[in-house]
Amino acid sequence: TSEKCINMLKEMEGLAKYPYWDYLQWTVGYGTKCPDEDLERYRRDGITEAEADQLLRSSIRGFEKSVNSFDSKYSLNLSQNQFDALILFCYNLGTGWMFSEGDFRFALINHKTGNDFIVAICRWSNAGGKVLPILVKRRLMEANMYLNGIYDKNPPSNYCYVLYDPQGGTTTETVQGYDTNLTAKILAEATYEGYYFQGWYTAPTGGTKVTVLDKSVGSCTLYARWGTEPAKEEEPAPS
Repeated sequence: TSEKCINMLKEMEGLAKYPYWDYLQWTVGYGTKCPDEDLERYRRDGITEAEADQLLRSSIRGFEKSVNSFDSKYSLNLSQNQFDALILFCYNLGTGWMFSEGDFRFALINHKTGNDFIVAICRWSNAGGKVLPILVKRRLMEANMYLNGIYDKNPPSNYCYVLYDPQGGTTTETVQGYDTNLTAKILAEATYEGYYFQGWYTAPTGGTKVTVLDKSVGSCTLYARWGTEPAKEEEPAPS
């Protein structure tokens, strides 16, 4: 892992001097698991920056080994920025994605780029059963690092996302990331028993119907519209 990546990770995580309970573990320093033998000392005195740095690097070593094994197994020939992006991804989510079928794993193995890659990585933005915008932003940042070699905790302005609200129905997608400089069609398919899907709109009622993703709908929620009759075919614009 490059020093540039480690410094960026520190900036993103922030330094927690005292341990705090995070899901199933005590966490301290730069988002690392607090060693059991040091828990009481850190709760009393806090962790130093040097200790936090050492703990971070120790934690990263396990992810480095996993990413290198994944790289070797599928002959990915990762560049430094691609390797770093996967380290950030693993640091946040672990390595379980490497060992089961999934869109992101498929995208990596098959050298996908552009929106194929961005869509796949943004599907890993759930926590507590719902999509968190802060995680979508992190996925877009990692995509920017992986695809473009840019180390910036803020994704570029052309990297956007939409959330999908099925309004009582169900949808195949809850979030979709995309690059507005590329063609981005809506991937979400919605169903609602007893109703006909009318399209995706920018508001729960009223609003504008959206048929393609571009800058005008970036970082917002699209709402499914339902009716008791099939949606009317839209007449093509005059040529």
